[in-house]
Amino acid sequence: MGAKNKIIYLLYTLLFISLFYAVVAFLIIPDMKRAGDLKENISQLESKLKILKEKNSDLQNSFFDLNWYKGYLRYFENGFSKKDLENLLIIYGSEVAVKKVDKNIEENYKVVKYLVSMKIETPKNFYSFLNYVEENRIPIKIEYPIVFEKKDLIELRFKVALYSF
Repeated sequence: MGAKNKIIYLLYTLLFISLFYAVVAFLIIPDMKRAGDLKENISQLESKLKILKEKNSDLQNSFFDLNWYKGYLRYFENGFSKKDLENLLIIYGSEVAVKKVDKNIEENYKVVKYLVSMKIETPKNFYSFLNYVEENRIPIKIEYPIVFEKKDLIELRFKVALYSF
């Protein structure tokens, strides 16, 4: 092999390297730039998706709260009367006496306060009553003091405020 052939091979090698560089420069590098842009767009979309999921979660919680308060609204609209209170208390105790103490009419609702006295076997009965009121969203507020006196049965006295429209 002569020097002439070596120069030709060298020129062909340089030509090949030049073409390879041109292919890389004009075809691959722009695609890499687009790939970088796409990666940035994907990260922006992921952050927006995360925000949307958080808002969806907040809306779900708000919807749950709204449904929870609808239970209160049902009793507010229909009213929870003294007779309803007496019937409920009889389930948890005996010798139930409910006396009206006060009645307030606010701008949007009315509050009727009663003094309740009853006999229960154990304090657990009273706490079962409170759990029932809470679970069924009955618009009742138990006011302090709650007096427990031990005799043959436990005598219980407390004030109750009933809310309605």
